[in-house]
Amino acid sequence: MKLSIEQSKLAEILETAYFAISPKPTDPILGNILLIANDDGIVSATGTNLNLTIHTTTTANVETSVR
Repeated sequence: MKLSIEQSKLAEILETAYFAISPKPTDPILGNILLIANDDGIVSATGTNLNLTIHTTTTANVETSVR
């Protein structure tokens, strides 16, 4: 994945998704944020603790997307 995005936009979606992550997750994978960029220029961030999931999106200049 290769993209260009304003720092404030990236910080906003990461901070929002981070609200769903537990401070001490029971499973290490739950301490991470899933970041996906597609060919349409949409970047999404998802955080979960299995009880709550937060999924947020923004726009960016995506040069290479995740397939």
